[in-house]
Amino acid sequence: MTIPAAPYGGYSLANLSSELGLVQSARDKLNRNIVPTRSNLERKYKGIREQLPGQYARRGMVNSGIFNKSYARSFEEQERARQSVEQNFNDALEQLFLRQSAAESAYAESAGQQALENYLAKAALAAEIKDVL
Repeated sequence: MTIPAAPYGGYSLANLSSELGLVQSARDKLNRNIVPTRSNLERKYKGIREQLPGQYARRGMVNSGIFNKSYARSFEEQERARQSVEQNFNDALEQLFLRQSAAESAYAESAGQQALENYLAKAALAAEIKDVL
């Protein structure tokens, strides 16, 4: 069975199904990619922190306040980077939600317009039949 195109240039069910499928596919891809991104970020900053004692030991500053500051700063930087990744992820999900909402609205508007036109056609036909009788 084929789905007929929407009349009068409207948004068909096939268009809606296709768009919703694309949105879901993009959403799945985002969800698949966020986990390794978080893990890579954590691994990156863990590596940075592992190198700090060696860097400060060469200068004889391991027990200094500067080392402690650098160590604490690495956590702050990691948190800022994590927040940036999460914000980008949420922004992408929001864009997908807006895209889905627009597709659903276009379909609903098209269906509503078609229903109105069907009603008006039936009302006109009823008026013609009444005139004939």
